[in-house]
Amino acid sequence: TKIYMTGGGAEALSHTFENVIIVDEMKALVNGVKKLYKGSDFLVANIGTGVSFIHSNETFERIGGTSIAGGTFLALCKKLANITNFHDAMDLASHCPTDNVDTTVGDIYNGDYDNLDLPSNMVAGFLGKLGRNDKEYDKADIIRSILTMISTNICQLSYLYASTRNIPVIVFTGSFLRHNTITTT
Repeated sequence: TKIYMTGGGAEALSHTFENVIIVDEMKALVNGVKKLYKGSDFLVANIGTGVSFIHSNETFERIGGTSIAGGTFLALCKKLANITNFHDAMDLASHCPTDNVDTTVGDIYNGDYDNLDLPSNMVAGFLGKLGRNDKEYDKADIIRSILTMISTNICQLSYLYASTRNIPVIVFTGSFLRHNTITTT
């Protein structure tokens, strides 16, 4: 039996089994998406510790990335809320709104900003209220804001990469999305 492995830990794990074949992570990812999607022109946003943006057409290439993803999320959860487990962070974040710690357009303008068509509940600054006063905020509110901030950043970058290259489809993959119902809904 052959065992195919891919990803950052594949090399270290490969010595514990016989007949291991190490496969390039991005090549395996793109080929898997091609089989599921049944198309060839797409952008993959592979979200883990960081994010790789991979354009697949006839071939594939990494066209960019960001280091603001799962690694940043866990580090900020630890430093700002003393939470070190991804599943615990997801559980806490799922039970609260974000506007408890985020500064909204309404906080700045006391309502909608009609000239720019911005609704009062639109986030103007993630975690913005943390810097405005000495109030103690709930860990769940902080974690939810961090999660939404990072997820929004990834979505905006994905859209920008796809739109500047006329890529018709964006596919989101990666471990950051596992058990993460807030980002995936």
